[in-house]
Amino acid sequence: MRLPSLLLLIPVVLAQALPVAAAELRPDSRVEAATLYPNGAILTRRARFTAEAGQHTVVIGDLPLDLVAESLRVAGAGDAAFSILSVDHRIDRLPPRADLTSPERAALEADIAAIEAELRTLDAALAVEDAKISVADTRLRFIQNLIRPLPMGEGAAALGVADWAAALAIVATEGAAAEAERLAAETERGALARARQPVEVRLDTARQALEALDRPAPPRSIATVTLTAPAPVSAVLALSYRTETAGWQPIYDLRLGADDAVTLTRQARIFQTTGEAWSGVDLTLSTARPSGRVLAPVLQPRLLREERAGSGRGASLAYRTQDILSPQVESPAPAQEDRLQAAPLVEAEAVGAVFQRQGTTLSFRIADPADVAGDGTVRQVVIDRQTLPATLAAETAPLLDPTAYLIAEWTNTLSAPLLPGPVAIFRDGAFLGQARFPFVPVGEAFDLPVGQYDAIAVERVTLERTEGDFGLIGTSYKRVERYRIRVRNLGARALPVVLTDRVPVSENDDVTVTATTRPAPTDIDPDGRRGLRQWRLDLAAGGAATVELGYTITWPESLGLRLD
Repeated sequence: MRLPSLLLLIPVVLAQALPVAAAELRPDSRVEAATLYPNGAILTRRARFTAEAGQHTVVIGDLPLDLVAESLRVAGAGDAAFSILSVDHRIDRLPPRADLTSPERAALEADIAAIEAELRTLDAALAVEDAKISVADTRLRFIQNLIRPLPMGEGAAALGVADWAAALAIVATEGAAAEAERLAAETERGALARARQPVEVRLDTARQALEALDRPAPPRSIATVTLTAPAPVSAVLALSYRTETAGWQPIYDLRLGADDAVTLTRQARIFQTTGEAWSGVDLTLSTARPSGRVLAPVLQPRLLREERAGSGRGASLAYRTQDILSPQVESPAPAQEDRLQAAPLVEAEAVGAVFQRQGTTLSFRIADPADVAGDGTVRQVVIDRQTLPATLAAETAPLLDPTAYLIAEWTNTLSAPLLPGPVAIFRDGAFLGQARFPFVPVGEAFDLPVGQYDAIAVERVTLERTEGDFGLIGTSYKRVERYRIRVRNLGARALPVVLTDRVPVSENDDVTVTATTRPAPTDIDPDGRRGLRQWRLDLAAGGAATVELGYTITWPESLGLRLD
């Protein structure tokens, strides 16, 4: 049954006066749907009830304590018309029970008395076994006292062989009997002790239950709905509210196969700590970020003021900032989201979720009902799995590391942007490591590292490194460095290689840097990083390329130069 989503949506038709009878109904409720945001969630729980004609109060007493009270909304539907008159919410406690003769208390007291009697019986049996052990120990000590060296000489000669044999037989027989009695008593005592442990646990549980009758009940979150019905009705109330103790995080698996295709599995890590387990709920994952802010932050003026004399500092102008941003500023939404409307969409094949769009808000409705524990245990669900074409290239910076690293260049052609989150990277079935996705809008190209690539060999050799002074009138200094970089493709496939190196950058007009490269770099100062040079080398299988890089630095004698 589809429920309306607005408060007090159900009309009431009053053809005649309503009966005066009123009743209080206390139906159970459960969470049936949850829309999770990166931080927070909106939950929908339903309570089913049957009522006669008249005015009724429906008390929902099993709400979580952490719900945001002002977000509570109630709607309803039934097999007959009824009207919701009011809704209120409170945190309430039941008073301690003062009835000392209640049946519940009498039953607990009788249970405690029976358990205590059972413990006394076990304790008496344990005392009997302790006595048996003590008697056996006494007999053993007595027998040990009999085993003494007999007097030598005439006294020893008086004992014959038969007397010795009889004495030894008595000692052996009595000693064995005493040892057997002691072992049997210890075995029985151990069994009694083990039997006593669960009885002690039962007694402790019963005493705690009796003590709980005298304590106030724990706080409860209660919603009270007042409604009227002109005729008997079987209906369901839908309560929606916001909680801040739930959320989700995107997580990805990226697998690069032999055909250079990238298989991307989008997943979600879901958690909630409401203390209430969700069973079989309809889950929707939303990228919206409800924060309560609906206006942009207000930027305050930035004033300059004169630093007064006598303050211990020289005359200067000092900045004075008056709340550059208004308090409680939320992080702005990514500007890239504005591009979603114009980007061409390729609908994804759903594996575990259905993709939905509402303006710039994206959501994934999980296809199967889910169970989510209420203690913060993280559950991971699959959103979808897609295969995207990719172009491979290698990158290397031999000044720091002569290894080449493989890069997958691809474009997000999915029906939704990729949200920021960790991504586990696999190549040819092997786990390589973990990276992190930034926000990748639909239609935007993106590079992702996929590990070392040993088929590219890189060698950087120093050809020259000299330093000295020159000049007749004023002495100047000069430093010359030249390098040769050789890149070879030892693999069986053609592959472009992006080589990055650098030349010094001067920030002083008296320092001159003259760089020479062969061939000319493909890109100078890429991404605004001064001094960097990049070459894109298209290497066939078995091919090679050589890059030569050199620079000359000159500076006057009076200038101390440090090259970082």
